[in-house]
Amino acid sequence: MNLYRQEMKSYFKTMVFWILGIIFMVGAGIGKYEAFAAGGSQDISVIMKSLPKAFIAIFGLAGIPIDSFGGFYGMIYAYVTIMGAVFAIMIGSGILAKEERDKTAEFLMVKPITRSKILLIKLLAASTLVLIFVAVTWGTSAAIIIKVSPDNPITNELAYMMVAMFFIMMFYLTIAFFMAAFLKDAKKSSQLSLTIMLTSYMLGVLMGIVDNTDFLRILVPFQYFRVTELLDQTLNPFFLGFTTVVSVAAIVASAYYYPKRDLMI
Repeated sequence: MNLYRQEMKSYFKTMVFWILGIIFMVGAGIGKYEAFAAGGSQDISVIMKSLPKAFIAIFGLAGIPIDSFGGFYGMIYAYVTIMGAVFAIMIGSGILAKEERDKTAEFLMVKPITRSKILLIKLLAASTLVLIFVAVTWGTSAAIIIKVSPDNPITNELAYMMVAMFFIMMFYLTIAFFMAAFLKDAKKSSQLSLTIMLTSYMLGVLMGIVDNTDFLRILVPFQYFRVTELLDQTLNPFFLGFTTVVSVAAIVASAYYYPKRDLMI
């Protein structure tokens, strides 16, 4: 557990930075709701209809009923989820790669601990950081929502969104974790993982612009749990199972390849 505490300590400043970013994004986003609401929900609908379809898709607003408070928060949730995916990739790849990057791999490997145990502890630490990210987002959102919209706190809808965010973040975390465990140069794992994420996001933009492209949904994790479904308090069972299977497979594959990989010392 000393290694677990060391990992948590090494990411403390990073976590604080991201927590401040979460609070600012959620607070600033929800704070704008009152300004929009003051103009009337009909005005928001008119504005949305006047925007080009490509613009709406690029900013992740396709299909989100922004004229309701739940839909407005759904827009914020979509951005925070992207932010969470980037965080998960940075943690997932960095927590394994940093030993080789910082030239401390040799020091760690001479300790009386197996590589498999190192992998497990680092995965546990990375998962804890993801849980903290989701918990802070949930707590911050709930507190501000109750203050801004006490008559419509969207408590259940918020819970579904946070669960969906957790599964998406764990999906990207385990993929990045596997990349770092598998690639000969673990430092490239974050670049490759971010490329995969950005490609999937652009496919999501394409889905928002072009009709009849739902077959691409399995390639776009951000589309696995759509805001409209979450507002109806529904988690797509297929993608819930799919993200779980892929995450578990990535962890198993990491446990297989990491002990066999030559470390860059």
